[in-house]
Amino acid sequence: MKTVLPWLLFVVAAAGAGFLYNANQSKTTEVARLQAHVQVMEALKTEVEELKKNQVPPEELARLNEAKNELLRLRSQVQQLNKDKAQLNQQALAAKAQAEQAQVQAQAQVQAQGQALARSVILYPILYPTSFRLT
Repeated sequence: MKTVLPWLLFVVAAAGAGFLYNANQSKTTEVARLQAHVQVMEALKTEVEELKKNQVPPEELARLNEAKNELLRLRSQVQQLNKDKAQLNQQALAAKAQAEQAQVQAQAQVQAQGQALARSVILYPILYPTSFRLT
């Protein structure tokens, strides 16, 4: 038994050393994996901080929303003004055409009255010879 006991202690010590070596290897692997996770977490934390810095304050969002609504209102007004302008241009063209037609009719009427007056001036001495005596 004297010879068995040292071998038995050696085997137990070798098994314990193997067990400790195996446990150490798994711990080393776990530490490496956790370090990788820590690096990812730090990168994400940095990204979150940058996003918080770039975040638009609520006052700015409200101002931008008001500006957008004002822009939409002004576009609507411009559209309405363009429609009104087109309608007024159409009315102006119609009024111009009507004025030109009235002018043509007035000229025709003046011309007809002038011709009638000319006829009466020419015919008056013929119709009423006693009124036009030359002395």
